[in-house]
Amino acid sequence: MLKIHQWARALSIISAAFALFVGLVLGLIRTGWSLSLFELTGFHSLVMTSCFLGTLILIERVAALNRPILYIIPSANIFSLFFVFQSNLEAVLLVVLFCSLALTGINIYLMKTHRNGHYWMMAIGSACWAGGTAMTWVASNFLVAIPFWMVFLLLTIVSERVDMTQFLPIAIAHKAIVYLLSFFAVVALFLPFHHSVGSTLLSLSIGGIALWLLRFDPVVLNLKKTGLKKYVAVGLVVGYVWLLLAAVFMGWGAELPGALDIGVHTFFIGFVMMMVFAHGPIVFPSIIGRQSKPFHKMLYLPYILINVSLLWRVLSNVLVWGYSKQWASMFNSLSILVFAILMLFLFLRKAPHQTLE
Repeated sequence: MLKIHQWARALSIISAAFALFVGLVLGLIRTGWSLSLFELTGFHSLVMTSCFLGTLILIERVAALNRPILYIIPSANIFSLFFVFQSNLEAVLLVVLFCSLALTGINIYLMKTHRNGHYWMMAIGSACWAGGTAMTWVASNFLVAIPFWMVFLLLTIVSERVDMTQFLPIAIAHKAIVYLLSFFAVVALFLPFHHSVGSTLLSLSIGGIALWLLRFDPVVLNLKKTGLKKYVAVGLVVGYVWLLLAAVFMGWGAELPGALDIGVHTFFIGFVMMMVFAHGPIVFPSIIGRQSKPFHKMLYLPYILINVSLLWRVLSNVLVWGYSKQWASMFNSLSILVFAILMLFLFLRKAPHQTLE
């Protein structure tokens, strides 16, 4: 029989999957598809960033701590979706703010316990999640939160990758570069932003981080391997390339048609979702308490779908291809759903154990 914390974890995961579905539907509506929930389209960025990705990160942090009582935090975070359906912005932001501050507290605890630099990045990143949520509350506008939420996800992901380098012979000066770039990314949030020095500094910081990852992340060496190792390496490297492109578009693509859509989605789809795809066979089993890492070559299908459709979306914006952008966004969403279905199939199929050792 499942214990209470196992039920809480399972419910949080299922609810996060539902939040993903809602976020994808809202994203399709924003690009012009006539679907229900039209009045909720303004919540798209919050649902995807906070209700879905925020909940996944909370579950992963709580699972690592092995403190069952803390599952109340991701459970509370996903409960904010209830207020989304009521269009109650204040209630949604209140719940998300509480949970983002709780994540910040968890990361500060880990930082003090382990005395490792990458936990500083996690703590500051989660504080950016809270900061963006608070800014939305003050301004009643999600656009002010997007840079904060980008830095939240950027530092959360990069901190994990930096942790992978701790046993490698990387010079202290080289490792200091990524910490300095992360610091500049945070500083950029507090400078005059849109089309100003803040956005330029953030773009330079993001681009620098992308180049650092392409140079120093040890996963690049696994491109010559096979199986799960190569799958993870391909996903991460492609994600780093999209991160670099996102920096270029955000910093110097302001005059392009659809500049905001391009900059935001090259980051959130090209970088963040590729990280989710790449880490999925490793992280999701640990979240649900399984040791096996299911993998099959058919997981490359969502890789192909998401990259082709994102490139299609960028070109649709730049070349003003009319309704083409709507279809590109449809395939963006389809690629994510295909990945989720394949992962579920591999779990149920009990695919052979894979290892990264």
